[in-house]
Amino acid sequence: MEDISKQKNENGKKKRTGKQKTALVFKIIGNVIFYAIIVFLFIFALMNIRGGKESFPNIFGKGFLSVQSDSMNTGGKDSEYEIESFAKGDLLIVSTHSGDAKDLKVGDVITWYDSSIQALNTHRIVYIHTDYSYVITQGDRIAQTMPFNKEDPFGQGNATLALNGYTETVSAGQIQGKVTSIWGGAGSVLDNLQKNWLFYFVIPVAVLLLIELFFVFKNILDYRNEKKKLESGNNQDALRNEIELEKDKIREELLKELQEKGMIVNDSLNEDGKEDLKKVEEVKEEKESSDNE
Repeated sequence: MEDISKQKNENGKKKRTGKQKTALVFKIIGNVIFYAIIVFLFIFALMNIRGGKESFPNIFGKGFLSVQSDSMNTGGKDSEYEIESFAKGDLLIVSTHSGDAKDLKVGDVITWYDSSIQALNTHRIVYIHTDYSYVITQGDRIAQTMPFNKEDPFGQGNATLALNGYTETVSAGQIQGKVTSIWGGAGSVLDNLQKNWLFYFVIPVAVLLLIELFFVFKNILDYRNEKKKLESGNNQDALRNEIELEKDKIREELLKELQEKGMIVNDSLNEDGKEDLKKVEEVKEEKESSDNE
């Protein structure tokens, strides 16, 4: 019977340990997701604070832009440049630029605030002035049918392109960034996140926060229960010690009384003394049983 009870206790401990490990794993996963979202929201908010209508969101010299038009879309044709053409819905990774055209080259894709459309614009450089004071840009889509004439930068044809808005003259000081890479389709995802930020960010953060609070309160309750169990165990130990001390005291008083009555001879009890001692022991056992109950 003792072995079976011991085995049951060990199995119960194993089950509790398994549940505790599972709860701990879920708690760790929840914490990682929660803090990852918090960090992402913080970085995202910080980048947007640094951005605005006339500048793109950025942090530590890196930012992003969601493509809102197909002016750079060539229909998937191969590009001769390092940065290929891109389409509406793509995401551009942009490095901030100092406003100096000396470190740029024809073929680079730059971002600037275009006052003619009252928004940020991102097109390819097709010409850089010799004194680097300005550059001329053009969208890849229009360049397929009406390309900028690089052989005659100031010719009539290029003047007509500029007059019709098919090329843009951008001063060096207007240049805000240079495109370094493209994530196809990620711009649409970003736009969706920005439009539905309540559903994608606020609600999940609120749910995770409630889960965190649940675990906090659960840990507090578990701590209190463990504390009560510990205090209860200590109280039982104290009660046992008190009973033992009381038993020893009664035993000493009884032996003294028996000795005075002459029932103890040479530290031994006669028959009457043994009978009285037996009765006292029975009374003590009954008292101890009632105290434990």
